[in-house]
Amino acid sequence: ATRPPPSRGKGDATPLSPSSRNSLLPGTPGSNHLSSPVLHGNKLGCKRPSFDGGSPQMLPPRKVLAAKRAKTDITSELEQQRATLILADGTRWEGVAFGAKVGVAGEVVFNTAMVGYPESLTDPSYRGQLLCLTYPMIGNYGVPDLDSRDDIGLPTFFESEKIHATALIVAEYSHDACHWNLTHTLSDWLKQHNVPGIYGIDTRALTKHIREQGAMLGKIVPAGAAESSVPQVNPNDLNLVAEVSLKEPRLFVSHAPPRQGKDGKRMRILAIDCGIKANIIRYFMSKGVELLLVPWDYDFSGEAFDGLFISNGPGDPTQCQKTIGHLRALLERADAPPVFGICLGNQLLALAAGCTTSCSPSP
Repeated sequence: ATRPPPSRGKGDATPLSPSSRNSLLPGTPGSNHLSSPVLHGNKLGCKRPSFDGGSPQMLPPRKVLAAKRAKTDITSELEQQRATLILADGTRWEGVAFGAKVGVAGEVVFNTAMVGYPESLTDPSYRGQLLCLTYPMIGNYGVPDLDSRDDIGLPTFFESEKIHATALIVAEYSHDACHWNLTHTLSDWLKQHNVPGIYGIDTRALTKHIREQGAMLGKIVPAGAAESSVPQVNPNDLNLVAEVSLKEPRLFVSHAPPRQGKDGKRMRILAIDCGIKANIIRYFMSKGVELLLVPWDYDFSGEAFDGLFISNGPGDPTQCQKTIGHLRALLERADAPPVFGICLGNQLLALAAGCTTSCSPSP
């Protein structure tokens, strides 16, 4: 593959022809499967959505700023549809709508990650929740390939097959997106899944409000719609785990050298899917085990396995009484294998051991 010569100075990149530039992108003929088109400080190109509805364009760095969409000027921003975030305690924030222009309700939660909104939005743990991202700008690198799959058939760039969050709340949404792996803008992706977004919100104040007042329900009401037209929903009253869990057991076998169990065979981990993330499955595969993924209410008493894993998931763990009963029976066995739970899985394990759980209470 063509290699760029060393940089001739800070911020100075050697111009490349389109064919040379594309040869350095991952997955293109003649490439060395580079992980990024940014090498040694030389930005080789920026992938942007096509302005005429065609395939994404590769633009040289010096032409990037001149290629902004016509609809991102300040006049069009003032013409954007408004929306209001209303919390259960009556607190209101007015902002600008993006994504799907629909009203929704759920539990308002926040995430402080600096990057990773495609992963967060597809995390089943956010099912039924209005997700507030505290990082100040969201959407500037778009959304990667929705159809890409890894060697075990899982989405390459996402935690599941679809968006699970009910809505997205951000301080500033970038209408203009640029990334070597971009295929969609964030707003277009949200529209595909009928998920609304709202920006122009003081996410720091919102986060502090939730931290100080406790778990909070809320809803997003588009401009022109009556507040009563969006009924408040409490997702914790529902069995959200049953909604996100797989319906039939599925076996994943690692391509890595096998890690052997006591019987000399490849070690088998049984994982209860309460909303498991794709990267957790990939992590197990990297350890050379086989993973038997089962539904949330699966009776695993007749299965042979070397360890039990209870995954993350959404909602109130007390809704999963079948899972708790199966775990309690396992813990009472003298020959019980190692058991490990994370997030909701840890709460389920605690409930099976006789503990109680509760949401973040108001002070």
